Amino acid sequence: MAASALAGLLPGRLGAEQEKPRIEALRADARGPDVFVAFRLAGVLNPELAGKIESGLETVVRYDIRLYRHNAHWLWDDHMDTRKYRVAVTYDPVTREYVTIETMDGRPLQRSTTHNFSELTRRLLS
Repeated sequence: MAASALAGLLPGRLGAEQEKPRIEALRADARGPDVFVAFRLAGVLNPELAGKIESGLETVVRYDIRLYRHNAHWLWDDHMDTRKYRVAVTYDPVTREYVTIETMDGRPLQRSTTHNFSELTRRLLS
């Protein structure tokens, strides 16, 4: 009885299988003392989120990246470092541009603009 009432309150949530966010094609390369990470976030950009971006609402994706060293002789791995990577996007309807601002640990990395929605999604999700 309670499940059917809940299903009536949340149409589309319980009946439809929604894709969950997941990381694809994760690659980490060590170059000297630095580690470079490349990945793609899938299952995030749905029509609802795309509509919010198109309406001009600021949309943010924040990544918490943690680096661990594998420890074969212990129960858990050694935590080495953590970074917070943030990508914020806003649509400007006057210029018809998407403005993307990337930060790492609160410090600005890059600000860019594009007219192409597919270029925007590439920057937001990879």
